[in-house]
Amino acid sequence: MLLIACIMNAATADSVTRVTLKPEVHVAGPKLTVGDIADIQGPQREAVANVELGFAALPNQSRNLQASLVQSQIRQAGFSETDVIVGGAALVCAMTRSQVINKTAIEASLREFIEQELPWDVATATIDLQVPSLELVLPEGAVEFSWRPSPDYRYLGHGAFRGEIKVNGVTCKTVMCRASIEAYGPVLVAQRSIPRGQIVSPTDLVVEQRALSTLPRDALVDPEEAVGLITVKTVFPDQIITRRLLTARTVVRKNQIVTVETGGSGLVVRTRAKALADGKEGSLVLCENLDSKEQFMGEVRKDGTIRVQ
Repeated sequence: MLLIACIMNAATADSVTRVTLKPEVHVAGPKLTVGDIADIQGPQREAVANVELGFAALPNQSRNLQASLVQSQIRQAGFSETDVIVGGAALVCAMTRSQVINKTAIEASLREFIEQELPWDVATATIDLQVPSLELVLPEGAVEFSWRPSPDYRYLGHGAFRGEIKVNGVTCKTVMCRASIEAYGPVLVAQRSIPRGQIVSPTDLVVEQRALSTLPRDALVDPEEAVGLITVKTVFPDQIITRRLLTARTVVRKNQIVTVETGGSGLVVRTRAKALADGKEGSLVLCENLDSKEQFMGEVRKDGTIRVQ
């Protein structure tokens, strides 16, 4: 009888799952399970370990759990008192693990983002950042930054950036930063004074590096875009050359007798006509045939001839 009783007690012990609560534990969060705060032995070890106990404390903070609460949650999960026995500490202090993100890390991430998105040459640009002086306490895990500039910002001058800091894919913090960006590029500049109405020559111009934020939208870069044109007003030394400062010279004058060309593919027909208006290179002017008095439109060429398609 004694042998039978020992065998029955051993069989009973083998069927029991024992939960031994720890007095202090460090957890990852955001949820707590029995497996986070206890050593578990027995046939139902895995199932009992997955029983949830609610949310963990915020990063770098702690939550106290009574043994009675743990036992109650295990019972609500469907485990009987005879199958799962809870022992160990009467009170568990669960500290949530954390990590700190400081100003240096935020600034480095934003600078990397801007350099990747910058439409200008990074080597010729200056980037000044204004990042809040703070230390963010985050849950433990893989950190990822996601940046977004203000909708109207074109990476030149002052702008705002909104950053989301994610841990394991979940947004935990949002920060607002400011940036001041200046880029430099080539622009055409007057090397000397160019009087109004004078034809621009190559020696009048020089290409210099200037801050892009200060350039007019119609600033010229290639000297070939300006050479041969006429200034509409006096251009002073060091002044940026823009399209508004220049105009094509008048090649054909009103009532001038001009040569008109038509045809193509090796066969060109030339005739004479009278221009009825002034014309600049590339412009269309109204002409009149000297014999028939028929009027037509033609394109003014650099040499003063009129081309009719």
